[in-house]
Amino acid sequence: GGHTYAVWSYRNGFNDSFDTGSMLYIAALNEDRPWMLASEPRLLSRPTLSWENTEGTINNEGPHSFVTEDCVYLSYSGGAANSYTYAVGLLTANPQDDLSNPANWHKSLTPVLHYQSVAGEYGPGHNSFFRDDLGNLWIAFHGEVSYESRERCAGIRRVHFDVDGRPRFNLSANRDVNLALRNVSIHVTVK
Repeated sequence: GGHTYAVWSYRNGFNDSFDTGSMLYIAALNEDRPWMLASEPRLLSRPTLSWENTEGTINNEGPHSFVTEDCVYLSYSGGAANSYTYAVGLLTANPQDDLSNPANWHKSLTPVLHYQSVAGEYGPGHNSFFRDDLGNLWIAFHGEVSYESRERCAGIRRVHFDVDGRPRFNLSANRDVNLALRNVSIHVTVK
């Protein structure tokens, strides 16, 4: 907590027998010179799960984060980037912890956004997050138009939070809350 960090994807030995696959690294940034690292890079995540290793691709890439009061969320993509199997995974940590310590992160065992999440979206990944003027969190990503397609398209969707405060990335527009009905109030009279 209280520090600024950089997270990036790194791959050693691309297309040779020593290919490590792409992995995520983290380091604290120098507060006075934020273009410089203040700590040694540490391996945060490597592609060890089956969905991260598809079609000959060993992949953790495209990290992007957002923070709530009680959690740091770090999304990343895994699987084959040019296939419907591309998907978004999630790492989480307590914002008060030392985020440069990989032991303080929890990696979701299954993707949080994939080709079965929303009908008609295949291979969603390499996402980012942004907030609109009302403070709503949105996810932007690229995907494909069918199982067989290699034609990329872009998508955006509002991020929702469930009753336990966990983000949900798979609510399609027809399942989204009508903004006119979003705030509900009730008046109770006790006699």
